[in-house]
Amino acid sequence: MGNVLVIGFPGEGHVNPSLGIVKELMAQGEKVVYYGIEDYAEKIRKAGAEFREYEDFRPSLDMSNRMTKEESYDRYEIMNLFLNESENIITKIMSETKHETYDYVLYDYHLLAGSAVADLLQLPKVSLCTTFALNKELATCMMPSGQTEPDQSSFYPQFEKSLNKFNSQYNTELKDSMDIMSNPGDITLVFTSEFFQPHVSEFTSEYKFIGPSIVKRLDIEDPSYLQNENEKIIFVSMGTIFNQQLEIYNLCIEALKDFEGKVILSIGKNTKPEELAHIPENFVVKQYVPQLEILKRADLFITHGGMNSSSEGLYYDTPLVVIPMAVDQFMVGDRVQELGAGVKLDKNNVSAELIKNTVNDVLTTHTYKQHAQQIGESLRSAGGYKQGVKEIFKMVPVKA
Repeated sequence: MGNVLVIGFPGEGHVNPSLGIVKELMAQGEKVVYYGIEDYAEKIRKAGAEFREYEDFRPSLDMSNRMTKEESYDRYEIMNLFLNESENIITKIMSETKHETYDYVLYDYHLLAGSAVADLLQLPKVSLCTTFALNKELATCMMPSGQTEPDQSSFYPQFEKSLNKFNSQYNTELKDSMDIMSNPGDITLVFTSEFFQPHVSEFTSEYKFIGPSIVKRLDIEDPSYLQNENEKIIFVSMGTIFNQQLEIYNLCIEALKDFEGKVILSIGKNTKPEELAHIPENFVVKQYVPQLEILKRADLFITHGGMNSSSEGLYYDTPLVVIPMAVDQFMVGDRVQELGAGVKLDKNNVSAELIKNTVNDVLTTHTYKQHAQQIGESLRSAGGYKQGVKEIFKMVPVKA
């Protein structure tokens, strides 16, 4: 039985995929200690791991607000804050684990602190990549237009100072924001398929494309509104971070009020149903829904293009209409459209009429469904969390 240290990144889209890996490691006899933020303590404990908390650094970065603003944000301000927060996490974990023994470390691909802790402990490291794997070209696709260059940023001198300090303190060789935000391990488990990954030929054999980690959420009841198996279903959700999108919700209501079927609209915990302009009879509006159960039945999914949500939709062969809000969602939308499994819309130029026409086009053009099925087959056959654990044990043999 091995001892495993897991260091997670705060966010549903990062934590949820890791839980299948954790459960399977526990089923194989491993003991898991999982560092994360308090918001996910219950989920992590339910997976069987020992939860330990580090302070949530997201408020200091304020990413959801910064990255949805129309104007560009200063990446060097963000990277400087992220370096400082990484030091805090490293210090805490190294202090609390100094009298403990671990066999290997799992950490989120985007969490510099996880990679640094593994190196400081001189342990094998497994990186968990819940987005597309990144190289410099793909990372550029994630950046909003008008990104600040060094000579345009008042924060660059402080960033450079923080970077040099971090490199000196932790014996790293970080050069830029790409090095800070992408942290491959001895192996990197990427939660998508080789087919769906852009530029897949540019990644080495250390990148293992295992597909999404689909784990049934046992605490969610099957909804009564799915009982009519002959009814067409459109599912609308903008995820868990960027879900305060009243304008988008109201546009979808106007666009789909005459849809001959059911529209299930998930608005998230930060929006109340009464804030909507109105709710047509063919709509079901909920703050939280059993997404996997709905996607098994949905004919079309209108999504922000988060990697988790998009992968779950495609896993069940559901065509997508993607309205990206920020970060990797633009890249996901581009890839979905490139492979013919859906259409990407610009959130700044979307209208009820455009949504209505796009939905009609995707539902009536059968090639969208066929291409979604092609991606879905690639995701299902990649192996998921069970394949991920097999890859881990190839690298780190199981202890008796």
